[in-house]
Amino acid sequence: MKSKRLARQLAVAAVGFGLLTGAAEAAYVVVVHTGQEVESRTVGVIRTASTVGGRKAGYCDAYSRRAMRAQETNERLNCGFTGPRWHMDEDAHFEWCMNAPRGRTESIALRRRDRLQRCRERGGNGEDNYCRSYARRAVRAQETNERLDCGFTGPRWHLDSENHYQWCLNAPRKRADFETETRREQLEQCRTGDGGSQDGFCQTYARRAVNEQRINEELGCAYTGPRWTSDRDAHYEWCRNVPRARAESEGRARRRQLQACR
Repeated sequence: MKSKRLARQLAVAAVGFGLLTGAAEAAYVVVVHTGQEVESRTVGVIRTASTVGGRKAGYCDAYSRRAMRAQETNERLNCGFTGPRWHMDEDAHFEWCMNAPRGRTESIALRRRDRLQRCRERGGNGEDNYCRSYARRAVRAQETNERLDCGFTGPRWHLDSENHYQWCLNAPRKRADFETETRREQLEQCRTGDGGSQDGFCQTYARRAVNEQRINEELGCAYTGPRWTSDRDAHYEWCRNVPRARAESEGRARRRQLQACR
């Protein structure tokens, strides 16, 4: 609403030129037509305790205009940024700025600028498309983690697609690529049991041992003994206390027995 913007700017100017001093408020109004009547409505208030307040009002007026231009760019490029700092309510930007520390407003403005720059570099909606794809891959990786019972946990392992997406939007492209590649490598280690830490190897060993015991029971092979138990923790602890070669040999022996039973 242009008249509302003009009213606020006039109030800002009044404060800035010292027409209001001391502890005062500059209310800015607009004239609106309602049927046959004309009335003025107070649409905002600028509070100032001194000329310092006037300078803050002028700063926040500029801040709100920059925020509006940033949102216009966000929409034009289809970057997909959302949240309290991305909207077209100029007065909301202004009021927020007036009540926030200068350092906070500068930080928000800088982050807004940096995100738009990344969006431009990725060809407009490229960032949104990339991060949507990133989120889908992250969720599929977690589904595989759960299906294989790999046991990976932490911030990179969950099923919240929107959380993955928002994290990606705020992270450098190289960092997001690194996360995707790390998930891929960890899942590959889980599938094969090769490489990685002893803990990862033994998690895989224990998972396989339990699955092989289930097959033993389903086929009626009737194998028994320490090698044949459904206690995953027991397999894991045993593996942690023997050389890797010994655990690998034990796994091969179990598979040979199952093959003979089939």
